[in-house]
Amino acid sequence: MNHQNRMIRLKKGVGMALSLILLCCTLLPTANVGAANPPESASVATAPVTVEQEPETPFTEAEIEAMTDVAIAKTAAFSGNTTVAWDLPFVRLSHTAIFDMEYDRLFVFGGYNGREFFNDVWALDVSTIGSGSWSKLNPTGPWPAPRAQHTAIYDNVNHRMIVFGGHSFHYNFDDIWALDLTTPGAEAWTQL
Repeated sequence: MNHQNRMIRLKKGVGMALSLILLCCTLLPTANVGAANPPESASVATAPVTVEQEPETPFTEAEIEAMTDVAIAKTAAFSGNTTVAWDLPFVRLSHTAIFDMEYDRLFVFGGYNGREFFNDVWALDVSTIGSGSWSKLNPTGPWPAPRAQHTAIYDNVNHRMIVFGGHSFHYNFDDIWALDLTTPGAEAWTQL
């Protein structure tokens, strides 16, 4: 498969995924969540769906970057945002996230992208619907080592994120860290 066909497949896949996410987000506030039976007006598609399967080929770093750019641009275009902020967390897995209800912020810590582990902290401000913005935090104090597959909880009494364990390439962690979230812009790490 040549590069152009792979990029077309990638763009179609990202577009379909974003469309599905946006559709779900659009329907979510009006959905009859928790009902034993769907409302009578709801119709269920019964037409068979045919999916063409192509052999798996790993994406290059440039293709992953392009996928991220396409996703950002489509999301911005859908929301009507004409100025796109490209300062976003890099694609990752095995990270943790907590939600701070007091300040309406989602925090993401650590993770792994297939080549490197992260120990960065990102905050997504969702206080205004439709205009969420990411910011990379620079907490004071010593930072936890880069890691993935750790756990995190939100301590709402002390207004902090507690992180435990995880691993990196050659090390399994059993340490506990707290990120103080009391004052936005003045976050601080402490090892417990």
